[in-house]
Amino acid sequence: MSASDIQELLGIDEQTRRRLATGEQSVPRCVALCLWLMAAYGVSILEARVLSEDPSVAKPA
Repeated sequence: MSASDIQELLGIDEQTRRRLATGEQSVPRCVALCLWLMAAYGVSILEARVLSEDPSVAKPA
């Protein structure tokens, strides 16, 4: 999972990515949790991208 992949997935610009990476700006807790869960469960950037673009994922059952 590269920094540019995460940048694209989160829809942030280069400056924001650098601020998050250097600690100048705090990583939002929900973003940190999502990234941790992706790493823990082996979810690829491609899989996360598909899920983030699928409107049925956000709909209640």
